[in-house]
Amino acid sequence: MPELRQDRFTKEWVFVASEDIKHPHELIVQRARKPMPSFDPNCPFCPGRENHTAPEILRVPSPKGGWTLRVIPRKFTCMTSELPEANSPNAMEGFGIHELIVETPDHSLTTALLPETQLLSLFRSAKSRYDEICLDPRIAYATIYKKHPVSLDCQPGYSARGRKPIATGASSLRQNRELRLLCGAPGRA
Repeated sequence: MPELRQDRFTKEWVFVASEDIKHPHELIVQRARKPMPSFDPNCPFCPGRENHTAPEILRVPSPKGGWTLRVIPRKFTCMTSELPEANSPNAMEGFGIHELIVETPDHSLTTALLPETQLLSLFRSAKSRYDEICLDPRIAYATIYKKHPVSLDCQPGYSARGRKPIATGASSLRQNRELRLLCGAPGRA
């Protein structure tokens, strides 16, 4: 079970995954680049296969029908969404919220190749979810990160947000300030 543990010396909270993980040298994969199809009938993130993911939290509709962006809870997360009842003073269960933004229904597009309107929609959606989750009193720290999958066989580009109940030092203040400046939001800096 993953945990948040408090460093005895610095008093900062760190996330510890107790499961076996790969080391950086094990992640190197030699592969030939192949063109990506815009649609994969086996991909749960593709249009028409929405029933293969958790119910969506947010959807940006397409003018042509369907969607241009979806936010869904991450199905395989390292955090539990149930608040633990009791914890020790220096460790706690890995409680938090983990969501995915499916940035585009088109596999062949990366974030860098998104049209400007879709990129703006991505930033607005991420900020909207960030603001909404920050209202939850159980959450003290939120981060947004971009995942670049090792294998691009069945994953369109997506972003993710992880949220924890513990702020992890000065970096959280800096990240919050940078996000607010990026999105033009007033607030705590």
